[in-house]
Amino acid sequence: RLPSDGFVLLPAFSAEDVPLDFVAEVAGLRHTFFGDVSAIRLGDEISLRHDASNPIEADAVAFYWRDVKLGYISRVLR
Repeated sequence: RLPSDGFVLLPAFSAEDVPLDFVAEVAGLRHTFFGDVSAIRLGDEISLRHDASNPIEADAVAFYWRDVKLGYISRVLR
């Protein structure tokens, strides 16, 4: 078992819900983002993008802040 093993219950999001607030764990942050995490402010826009260049997972989805990759969304959420 991994420390992050578990389950998550997610609501069904619709196009009418955008923009929305969503809280999720960023997997791989310490391996991907080498900036100052304290620079990220409450209310800053974070985007999700498919990361086709990920050599481990072809369906990886990454979190981006100001066009800087922070890490990945957990496999559990995909």
